[in-house]
Amino acid sequence: MIVKYKYSVDGDLRFQNDLMFEFKGRSYEFKTDEQDFLTEIVVSVKAEADKYAPQIMPLTDDVAKYHIHIKDEPTSVFIKEETRNLEGILSLFGLDEVDLTYPEISWIPENEEEKAKIHMPKFKAGINQDKPLSELLPPDLMARAIMASYDSFDWQIPFTFYRKARVDYKNGWFLEACYDYFFLLEYLFADGKFKTNEVKKNFKAAPELQAAIKQVLNDKSITQYLQTISQKKYDEIVNGKTAEEISDFFVDLRGKIHHQSKKHKKGWHPANQQDFKFEAELFANVCFNLMMKAANDLMFSKDVDVKAIKCMQKVSAA
Repeated sequence: MIVKYKYSVDGDLRFQNDLMFEFKGRSYEFKTDEQDFLTEIVVSVKAEADKYAPQIMPLTDDVAKYHIHIKDEPTSVFIKEETRNLEGILSLFGLDEVDLTYPEISWIPENEEEKAKIHMPKFKAGINQDKPLSELLPPDLMARAIMASYDSFDWQIPFTFYRKARVDYKNGWFLEACYDYFFLLEYLFADGKFKTNEVKKNFKAAPELQAAIKQVLNDKSITQYLQTISQKKYDEIVNGKTAEEISDFFVDLRGKIHHQSKKHKKGWHPANQQDFKFEAELFANVCFNLMMKAANDLMFSKDVDVKAIKCMQKVSAA
C-alpha cells in the first residue's frame, strides 16, 4: 500500500510538475498551476495495509453512524518535520507556507488484497470556514457605531490589535493572536513600561483589565471550554487563580514568546500554532470583555444622539 501526504502550498515559487524525486524511501511530487506556481507537495511512502489501512466501523448509538480509525504509519511524523525543513529552505526561493496541519492523506492499494483492507481512499481535515448565521446587527447599533467612529481616534490602535488577533485566531495562527492580544493590553495599561515587574504592577492596578479577567473566571461556559482545549494548562494557569495572577501570567507569557535560543530544546516552535490555542482562547475572552465595554462606552456615550443621524431605505434604480 502507498500512503500519500498532499500538502497545500502558498507562495511565488515556480517549478516544473513533470519531475518526481525518490530519496530515503520517500517519493516527492510537485503540483503546479497553469503558470507553474507550486501549489502542492506530495510525499509518498510504502506501508503495510494490514497495520495502517484506515478503517470505518459502524456504530449503533445516536451520536454518529460510523467511527473512522486512522492509524499513522511509522514515518508520518518524520515526513511532517522533513517537509517543514523543506518549507524553510524553499522559502529562500519564493515559497511562503506549506499547510502541514491539514494534509490530504490517500491510501492506494497495490493489489486486490490490499484494496479490500482500505475502507476509504483519502481523508482531509480542516478548519470550518462556514460563517455562523448570527442575528442581523440592529440598525441602532450600526448607527451608534458610525457616530462613535467619527471621534474615537484614541481607540483606533487597540481596536486594530483586537481585530488582527481575532483574524489570527480564526485562521489558527494562535501564536500571532497571543502577540496581538498582549500588545492590546500593553498599549492600554503598561504606560510605556517594559520591565516585567513594572508591567505586572500596572496590569494589577488597571480596574478595567482586572474586571475583564474576573468575568472570564466567573463564566462557566468559558472555563469549561478552556478545559476541553487542555485540562493540564487549565489546572496550571486558571484553576483557583485570581485575576491578578492571570494578568501576571499574560506578562510572563510575553517574556516566554519574546525570546528564543537553540540551547533550549523544549522552547516554543514558531510553526506549532496549536500549542498556543489555550493561551489565545484565554486572551480572546479577556480582551473581548475589555473591548466590548469600551465599545459600549463609546456607542452609548451621552455625546451620541441617534436623532442626529439619518437612516433611510435605499431605493433601487428603475
